[in-house]
Amino acid sequence: MAIVAVLAANVALASPAAAVTGALDQYSKVITTYPLWGSDYSLAQTFTSGYLRPLTAVGIYAAPWGPTGSSGSAAKGSATVQVVPTYLGLPVTEFPLVTENFIIPTVDGGEWVYFNFSSPPQIDLHAVYAIVVTIHGPWGLEWLGSCSTSAYKFGQASVKGPSDPYWLTIAEWDTVHHTSVCMGDFSFRTYVGAAVTPTHTPTPAPTATPAPTPTPIPMPTPTPTHTPTPTAAPTSAAGATTGPGAIRPPPAAPSVSGTTMAPATLMPTPDPATVATSLVAEDSPAGSPIAAVAGATAAATPGSGVPSSPGEGSSSGVPIAAVLTAIVVMGGAGAGLFLWRFRLRG
Repeated sequence: MAIVAVLAANVALASPAAAVTGALDQYSKVITTYPLWGSDYSLAQTFTSGYLRPLTAVGIYAAPWGPTGSSGSAAKGSATVQVVPTYLGLPVTEFPLVTENFIIPTVDGGEWVYFNFSSPPQIDLHAVYAIVVTIHGPWGLEWLGSCSTSAYKFGQASVKGPSDPYWLTIAEWDTVHHTSVCMGDFSFRTYVGAAVTPTHTPTPAPTATPAPTPTPIPMPTPTPTHTPTPTAAPTSAAGATTGPGAIRPPPAAPSVSGTTMAPATLMPTPDPATVATSLVAEDSPAGSPIAAVAGATAAATPGSGVPSSPGEGSSSGVPIAAVLTAIVVMGGAGAGLFLWRFRLRG
């Protein structure tokens, strides 16, 4: 019964693939060290994906270690292989992308062992993942690799023992457990398949309906205002402007055609005695004050035959008595006329 149970368990476990499927993506092929890890240890190697494609297979360079049979041949070891995301460069096994159980054949010195996934997980470009291998007791595991951390620059080796609450890098694990295991990167290979082709045409996102363009309100066409063209004001023959508000030009001087005007003749200055006699004769009746004044004036005129007495008249020869008499008799008008006569005389 025990033998049948063991055979049934071995059938349930898949064997490593003899041929790998997919194209090689990331890898570390340096093999310089091979520490032996005990049963129930979980070992991991992180890597950075170079494609946005399905992860079809992984490979490790390893050899399980366990009890030997009666024939002396090495026993086969059982292990669980996972691909999980990472946080701060360490595995997060609580959210595995794929988990499968395999039987790792034992080969002295180890060999490349490949695991093809029945359901390849999709991985993102430049995302960091971890290959996790957990060996089940009573077997141990030798996962060979490089002591230096420069074998693969985009990942690192890490470990989680049965008593460890979380994952540690190999260097951290050495510090915690006071050991001296030298391991920087485990040897590994990753393979990806072809890009996934969509099986249906994606429905385009609805486009936003543009807002209706508002119809402009027609504006009334303004009625053009007629602007009269200014007309030049008529001008007269002389060139002056006529019309409302214009300054009329002075009338033209009358022209005499066919008539020759005689030059002005200077009149001779009349004799005062003659003028006085003429005025009295023409404008004043006899016996009027004007006549008396005229007579007095004529009598006092030199050459009239009436001598004037010194002290009795003015320098013009008119008697003072005659002047006063004329002013009294004629009043203001007579005084003016007399003075005019007197001035004319002087």
